[in-house]
Amino acid sequence: MLFTILRLLRSAMLIYASLAYLFLTPRSFIHGNFTFSREVATAIAYHYPLIVLDILPIIQGLSFPDNYNVVAEIRALALSEGATPAIVLFTKGTPVIGAPQDLVKEFADKSAGKHKNNIRALEGDWGLVQTLGLDAIPTLGFLATLANQTGMSVISGLLLGDAPLYGGASEPWSIAGDIASLKHSGTCSVIGSISPFAKHRKVLERLDEAQIVVVTSSDGPPVALNTETNQITSSKFPIIPKEKQVADLLHTVKRMGQAMLFIFREHHSDGENQEQKRVLKSDIDKILSEIGSMNLQGASASQYSHENLGKIVRGELTESMRTSVRSAAAIAHCATYNSRGIRGHFVAFFNIIAHTAYERDDLNKQPFECRRLPFYDTFAALIKNPLFVGISAIYNMYILTEHSSILFTIGRCLAYGIVLNFALIACVKQFK
Repeated sequence: MLFTILRLLRSAMLIYASLAYLFLTPRSFIHGNFTFSREVATAIAYHYPLIVLDILPIIQGLSFPDNYNVVAEIRALALSEGATPAIVLFTKGTPVIGAPQDLVKEFADKSAGKHKNNIRALEGDWGLVQTLGLDAIPTLGFLATLANQTGMSVISGLLLGDAPLYGGASEPWSIAGDIASLKHSGTCSVIGSISPFAKHRKVLERLDEAQIVVVTSSDGPPVALNTETNQITSSKFPIIPKEKQVADLLHTVKRMGQAMLFIFREHHSDGENQEQKRVLKSDIDKILSEIGSMNLQGASASQYSHENLGKIVRGELTESMRTSVRSAAAIAHCATYNSRGIRGHFVAFFNIIAHTAYERDDLNKQPFECRRLPFYDTFAALIKNPLFVGISAIYNMYILTEHSSILFTIGRCLAYGIVLNFALIACVKQFK
């Protein structure tokens, strides 16, 4: 009897592991359409907090080496917040998930050339980039699509709306396409503002379809988006104060399945009077809204020198990205422990037994804390997907990144074989 029970347990574990591998392993891992860094692959496999960084506004908004230094600083900040940063770049037509610093430096240096617009790509440019083997940086919407296909759910960025690989930045269809990609990606995007090119009514209508949460940092009345950029009224979006952004966004993501978080904050200056502050804010807004102008064109008439204004813009970009990264990291931590693994599938059970599931967390507690089950950090990934974790561990220790798809394909074949074998045995016993 004991041996029979052990055999049944072994069979159940094999079937469970095989089905878990087939249904829970990201398709991109199996088919080999992406190149992963070891850090990102490990974070995805073990459900560690992971955020995707949208570096396009920084790369094109600052000159080299400032743009590279800011990206390196933001990457370090994400690590200090306990999240694995993932930078996505296309090199020779292949998306690199978790691009190393030398590749980021190459793109940052390249952006200073005359053809800097040729390194931007929308989701619709994917086939062109892949066929021609181009180097490119995905826009925010394209990044959301790539993140969804690779098992990542939280994005940290600055702007919504950018130009296609070969097209005018002022074309409204490009921003509308980016918003559509965000809407259907199922990701949570933490961004600071919206491109001034999104003035077109078609873009505004598309925005109205998306799930958006607006967060304000000022003490005054909340304003949804920039009134100079578009005329959408604040009533169309949920608006929440900054101190509740993580808790309320989590609730929105849990309810809707996705959301975009806009963070608005006041610009400050050391001007001698209000007029100087007003002029400086106008200059900064102009630069930030036309972020693709790397030489700060359009601000030459300012009373501030080119060098000083450049420092101010760099500081504004860096501070905005810091805020975005911190918020995204907090969301990634909570999403990891609340929306995946055991807690995602057995919420009702843990509500009764452990009283620590998402619905029992105190959303009004400040600062917001994301509680989790005992030993969840260590055992959740193994319990949910043991075969995937084992293969991922072997891959990270012994297999080169560019050959990883072979190992995952072998695992898929083994999983199919195990499931079919038990299915045939069950059929034979049934009809004996």
